[in-house]
Amino acid sequence: MDLLNVYLLEEALPRNDIEGLDIIANSVEMMMVGGEHTPTVLDFKPHLVSGAHDVQQPDITLMGNFGITGLKEVSRVANFYRHQIIPHVTGGGNFFIMLAATLQAMVTADNCLMVEFPYSPPILIPGTLQSILAEPI
Repeated sequence: MDLLNVYLLEEALPRNDIEGLDIIANSVEMMMVGGEHTPTVLDFKPHLVSGAHDVQQPDITLMGNFGITGLKEVSRVANFYRHQIIPHVTGGGNFFIMLAATLQAMVTADNCLMVEFPYSPPILIPGTLQSILAEPI
């Protein structure tokens, strides 16, 4: 894949396969990315220490009480290990609220490359995005 100039590879293996992820990360030039389903800040540590992921992907809404504070903490710890973050935003009825919260947090992180969010109809259609409204706009 390096010959194809692939920029990054996301979730190459299950997140708990640290050894396998580390082998892949050490054999390719592209960035290894993962962590969108990582439940706590502490659960990012094995990937940071081993280098299994070059870029961490916290999702402020998928991880229970993770939130903006958790995203900021992952950013701070990732920065210590000289890693980047690309926050992940989940689709669904609260998409724009989740995107707004993520964007507000990410602009305060020096090591944030970009944000990942779904752009794949039919997920982002008025009926889905406005599902929290009593009457869609």
